[in-house]
This record gives sequence, structure tokens and C-alpha cells, in this order.
Amino acid sequence: MRVCKARPAPAGCSYPGPVSFGAPPPLHLDPLAAASLRLAWVEGVEARAEPCGYLLGTEAEDGVWVTHVRAGVNGHPQPERGFLLGPTEQLAVRREARAVGERVVGLWHGHLVGSAHPSRADTEGLGPLGPTLMLIAGREGLEPPRLRAWRWAGEAWSELALVIG
Repeated sequence: MRVCKARPAPAGCSYPGPVSFGAPPPLHLDPLAAASLRLAWVEGVEARAEPCGYLLGTEAEDGVWVTHVRAGVNGHPQPERGFLLGPTEQLAVRREARAVGERVVGLWHGHLVGSAHPSRADTEGLGPLGPTLMLIAGREGLEPPRLRAWRWAGEAWSELALVIG
């Protein structure tokens, strides 16, 4: 298995994350937020468009705490193959989060086919400021979809433990 470190990543790349000593802090996901994500994924499958949105919460030394999710509008030209969140919406969601004492700590989206691993398009779509945290829902032969948390570490994706509750 090849570890991808270059951006854009070459074809045939996988993102198991770098070898590290000591696990990164986990992502804690509120159970209602997890249920909302799974429902949005099902709606995306029915609409044949990748569902996507924002993770709202706080970040501390003991992990990222996601208390709310906010659905976004997928503006990708081929929404069945990717997602794109518009800048006007991103600014509005950031303001909404600040108004309730939270912030946008990452993004979420669902792969309509395939696994809950970051794709080549996910890596190529990273802007200079992030997001560095992504929660991805993928089929992996499962219903409901599997949720996995990932952090971009500047050179590769690393998987975070996901704690629902």
C-alpha cells in the first residue's frame, strides 16, 4: 500500500496516515449529530449527490468535540462525484457558530460509493487554510454508512479515533 504525501496525490494512492508514536486526540461526536449525518447520507444517496456540510464544536487538548452538524449546499459541477461548499455559505456558517460560542472545526461529506477514506479529490480540494479535519461517511458494504474521522497533517491524512456519545 502506497502512502500519499504529495499534493496532488498520484493515482492509486491510499491514505492510511503516517506512522506515529502516540495516537492523536479523538473526535467526539454528539449522538444526535451522528444520526443527522447518517440521515443526510441516505438523502444524498437518494438524490445521487454527495451530502456535505460543517462540523461545529470546540477543540481542546483532549480532542475535538462536535456538538452540531450543519448541512451544506453541494455546489460541485458533478455532485454525484464530489462536493463543493460555496464561500458565502462558509462565512455565514462561521458567523452562526460564533454566535453560539462554537466554531467550524471541520467538514463532513459522504461518498456515495466506496469507503470512508479520503479520496484523491478530497486531498486535491484542500485549500491553503484547510479544512484539516474531515468526517467521511462511506458504504464499505454497510448500511448505515460507516463514519470515519481524518486529519490532514500537512503531508498525509491520519485517522482519528471516533467516539460517538
